[in-house]
Amino acid sequence: MHQPNNAIPDILAPLTRSLESKEDSNSLSLPLDMLENPNWRSLDSLVNFDGERLPDMLLFRSIPGDDQDIMRSGPTDVLQQDYEQMPHHAKTFEEYTVMGAIQNLSMQQSASEPPAPKGGYIEPNYNANLSPLRSPSETYQELMRNLSQQQVDFCEFPAKYKLNCAAYFEGAKICFKVRIYTVSHGGKRYVVEFQRRSGNTLRFGEIFRDAMIYLYSKDLLAEGFEVPPDNLPSLSSVPRPPMHTDKALGTVKILLQMATSTYQDVRCEALRSLSEISSEEPLRVVLSKEGVVDVFLDYCSEECEDAFRCAISGLANLTMDDDCRSVVVATPKSKEIVQHLVKLLDKKGVNGEYAGFTPQIIREIARFLVNLKGQLPTLLDDLELAKSAWEKLRFSKDAVARGHATALAVFFPGTVSAVPQH
Repeated sequence: MHQPNNAIPDILAPLTRSLESKEDSNSLSLPLDMLENPNWRSLDSLVNFDGERLPDMLLFRSIPGDDQDIMRSGPTDVLQQDYEQMPHHAKTFEEYTVMGAIQNLSMQQSASEPPAPKGGYIEPNYNANLSPLRSPSETYQELMRNLSQQQVDFCEFPAKYKLNCAAYFEGAKICFKVRIYTVSHGGKRYVVEFQRRSGNTLRFGEIFRDAMIYLYSKDLLAEGFEVPPDNLPSLSSVPRPPMHTDKALGTVKILLQMATSTYQDVRCEALRSLSEISSEEPLRVVLSKEGVVDVFLDYCSEECEDAFRCAISGLANLTMDDDCRSVVVATPKSKEIVQHLVKLLDKKGVNGEYAGFTPQIIREIARFLVNLKGQLPTLLDDLELAKSAWEKLRFSKDAVARGHATALAVFFPGTVSAVPQH
């Protein structure tokens, strides 16, 4: 459902009157100009005035840079059903959606001051003072927007002005935290800090530099900030020297031995390297001939997240090649693993989220299923289960996963193929 921005006051006028007349202490009466804040983003956690969770992504105003300046709400059928069944104060369906948006936005804007850094310590070289003319909550929102653009996954902790982040580079995971602090020493000021916890240092530096350049372009950093140079070549774009087949064969044999180690960190490192090698098209046939497919399939039922993620990424890479795809499909365990992955998608998916899984794992499972192409139906015993898993994938909060759902729609004729836009 789409509505132009000039319709906002028409919706909010009766809403504001109804809110003002309520005695419920949870009800809110807010000025209309709150909804004209240009920094609205997609709303992830909405609750109604009875404290019940509403469907995700109810309503948001398009952020600057979107193709159109509109309001979106949806999916309409799910929202309408929820509206009819849930006790609420709103008189109309339109008021109901806006009430959820106001509640969420008010919670964000009424957040307390950013905390002080513990012990006064701030990560050197990876921090910047924020502009005193802008609110820290605005910077927090812009940071999330930039990290999303950089394809960084994160968990939000708005009350603490903290983001727990994960990025992926060449099969390896980079973990870091982003915080906004209040510093009182030498006069009150706000500081943003990036703190790497694990992973590639150079790629982490790229992420920090990109974020600082973005904040600087939005006038969110204090005067005197020295913009990191942006004319350096990206680490991600530096071509790697090609690995010759003979050398690759020897490397693969060593990695396969490491994958059988009794030490989990050794096994994970072996899988990460094999997954990285599988991204190079000329070497995929080498991997498929040396039994790497069996290793990847075995680790798709591994409880260790890193091992599972690398294994499913390796399979998604291998199945990009026609010959390697045939090897994967012909492997006896492939049908069992495909069924296992479909069950995981169906069992763990609720309201666009997948409990216990990182977004990257969901993306790679979906990519693997897409790359199986016409062979996928031959590996599915339970089509209804697969359809249920696909339906949940369609409503994923992750745009990449929803894109894969679009590609999988061809296997479910008679269903709605369009993927809802968040």
